[in-house]
Amino acid sequence: MVDIGTANDLGMLIVEILLTALDYFADVWIYFVIGLVAGGFVSEFVPKRYLLKVMGGYRSIKAIVLTVIALFPIPLCSIGVIPLVGGFYRMGLSMGVIMAALVMGAGVNPVLFVLTADVLGMRVAITRVIGTFVLAILIGVIAMELEKRKIFLKLPESSQWDGGHPLILEPEARTFEEKLVGMVKTIWLEIRGMAPGLIIGIFLTGAIAVLVPVTIITEYLSGTDPVSILLIAGFTIPWYFPPGVEVVMAQAMFEKGMTEPGIVTFLLIATGTSLPNILMVAGFLGKNNAIYYAISWILGVTAIGMIYMALF
Repeated sequence: MVDIGTANDLGMLIVEILLTALDYFADVWIYFVIGLVAGGFVSEFVPKRYLLKVMGGYRSIKAIVLTVIALFPIPLCSIGVIPLVGGFYRMGLSMGVIMAALVMGAGVNPVLFVLTADVLGMRVAITRVIGTFVLAILIGVIAMELEKRKIFLKLPESSQWDGGHPLILEPEARTFEEKLVGMVKTIWLEIRGMAPGLIIGIFLTGAIAVLVPVTIITEYLSGTDPVSILLIAGFTIPWYFPPGVEVVMAQAMFEKGMTEPGIVTFLLIATGTSLPNILMVAGFLGKNNAIYYAISWILGVTAIGMIYMALF
């Protein structure tokens, strides 16, 4: 670590940050590419009608569980999940399904599982998957019950229902070539939208590794007690992390002294939500729903982090 106070050359400091960031980028770039290709394929080649039928529009725990399972293979981020869930809202899916989709759609996917296992170990990766599943289902079920009882949560007036089932629209018939072109366009749009965040996130990760004193992590964000677990959840929620960046950032903080419970807490919330994501949720679901969404994330992730701390 370079001591800023004794550094003779600011340029050398920047070079060290860049080299450290490149080391982290080398760990994550392949997973970023896989995620882009998988996301583009799902977007263009998986029938939307099938997805909506699997998820169901009815208010039931079954619909929420099926939604969580159906979304697991789809690589998304806390920003990318918003257009998808916005479509669910316009088609009349219940608030429970919508909330579960918001959590699961960005929280974890097979690409992030493999990356997490490779960088941070299988136990952390499995906990991340199970924790996200549990969190998505619980947040969805509670939202469903609150909606049924007209307590706090409700769908905005513009939501459309048809006998309690969604209005499923038939997709336009397209040739294979047209879908392939659409897939390439989708990947390009994702690159344009996510690449700046990826670059900035990797650079900040390198800066954290080089500049942040170990005492900041060990004293305040260690993950060794309930208060530090809560601080990690609260500190992480405003920031946007492109998928994969949170893993290398977790690696940097682990090397600085953050414990496994702290890492699990950080990973669960890092890609799942962010300040831009919460503001976008408020924009199409209303303020109350956005407040519920953000608070339930913080409390749920904190609880899972504490359970992990008690068990391991």
